[in-house]
Amino acid sequence: MALTPPVIAGLVIFKLPAVEMLAIALIAGIAAQLVSRLLWRGLIPKPETSPIIAAVVGIALMVFLVFATVLLGYETFAVVHPGGDPPPITSYVRCAAADNPWVSELAAFILSVLLGNWIWYPSNKWPGRPWKDDD
Repeated sequence: MALTPPVIAGLVIFKLPAVEMLAIALIAGIAAQLVSRLLWRGLIPKPETSPIIAAVVGIALMVFLVFATVLLGYETFAVVHPGGDPPPITSYVRCAAADNPWVSELAAFILSVLLGNWIWYPSNKWPGRPWKDDD
């Protein structure tokens, strides 16, 4: 839900290319979830809880989110200051998308698949979790 305002702003500003990229990202994320549920339904072992792994994942997620926040802050600073000094990150992305849109769409698809499998928190009602007892 935190990404809703920037996504809506991107759709309003960039119109059709943003809609195409968003559609590809959504399709990739949904496809990744469906494929992973079908392929690994019976192969997923019962997870063992480890406090060390939980701490490492928590710290890695925190570092990633701090990095993303710094990049968003830089992007905001660069967009607000006219004249292109410093240049915003999106200027490089727009150039890449204009030069070769299929490569950019493929990159968005791959990133969406990876993030969809990494961030998606599985529901307790997911039928592919045989180790989960129905309480």
